[in-house]
Amino acid sequence: MWVIPKSSLCQLLENSPVFQQVLHRWLREPEVAEYLGTRHGFGDQELNQWLDRAAANLIQHARISESVPLVRNRDRFCELGGKLRRIPWLARLDSAEVAALSEHLVYRRFRRGETLFHQGDPADRLFILEHGQVSLIDPRKKARLPLQLKCRDGFGAMAFLAGCPYSVSAIATKKSAAWLLRREDLPHLLGHFPAFSHRFETALEDSLFASYLQAKHGLARERVQRWRRRAVKSLKNGEPAPSILAGGNTREHQDVPVAIWLGIMLDGIPESLSSSVGMRQQGLSRRRILLMWTSIMLLTGIGAAAGNHFMTSAPPNIFAFLEGLAAGAMLTMIAQTMLPEAYIKGGSIIGFSTLMGFLCAIYFTTLH
Repeated sequence: MWVIPKSSLCQLLENSPVFQQVLHRWLREPEVAEYLGTRHGFGDQELNQWLDRAAANLIQHARISESVPLVRNRDRFCELGGKLRRIPWLARLDSAEVAALSEHLVYRRFRRGETLFHQGDPADRLFILEHGQVSLIDPRKKARLPLQLKCRDGFGAMAFLAGCPYSVSAIATKKSAAWLLRREDLPHLLGHFPAFSHRFETALEDSLFASYLQAKHGLARERVQRWRRRAVKSLKNGEPAPSILAGGNTREHQDVPVAIWLGIMLDGIPESLSSSVGMRQQGLSRRRILLMWTSIMLLTGIGAAAGNHFMTSAPPNIFAFLEGLAAGAMLTMIAQTMLPEAYIKGGSIIGFSTLMGFLCAIYFTTLH
């Protein structure tokens, strides 16, 4: 099946007046009234009041009002006294922090077998299990046993903090209830209770958090570090950390190094052939030509070994400088030497061959 997250619908509502009109008409359809009356016990007066409020909220704010009143269950959460598990940055809360957090939590019950979230859904909720049992399952690793969660266990926290998709699915294996912290409630929580901003900053500095983003979502270490700096700055201003995926793909294009290697290979084979022919025409011996190309092979291998040993902990700007330098040198050599010489020798076929080489490079990089 296709799953449409609520966050996607909300975003569509904000950006599409046509969708707002469609939804506005749908609210007056008989099946909406029947559903709310049958499943949630709405009377006629209560139903009409909610429909009027929802229509007005849709027109004015491009949002749909909650049809069922939110349940907080604050007293029960305060009984736990901040003794939460599996979320280190929400552990050992003092009484004031417990009370503040309870004001922003939504309490929900789940049937046995009900899915709380699917792998790949946007992580717009953080969960704290009140009672029952929930299993965390990775559908891609069927041989791995599900992780069983019990009372006071938190889950979905790392993906929630980073604003990336859930890396597992969560299913209630028993009749359960849990508190939800919604991402939309974070601005108010952080703005009025700075202590939580400090707790979030502590979580961002945890090495396990960085390892999670790299292992579960394939995000490069440099990208995680850049995002962490932006996130800390936002938290210091009392704002939620931006999504680590903002302005990028769902998964980091982690095959860039492999693409560079493949590009060098695709570039090196025709270059070595054509260059060797030119060297022979200029009178160089086969022995000298072989030694010259062998030296490039050895230097490339030595450079790869040195980079693996000395550059693994280098800052991102060093990588950017080296890659920019290499790309610039290659472009200069192509523009000044290779293309003019090729055109002189081959004529108009050079334009076609350049295009085919470009398309081949693009095709092979998309295979990763």
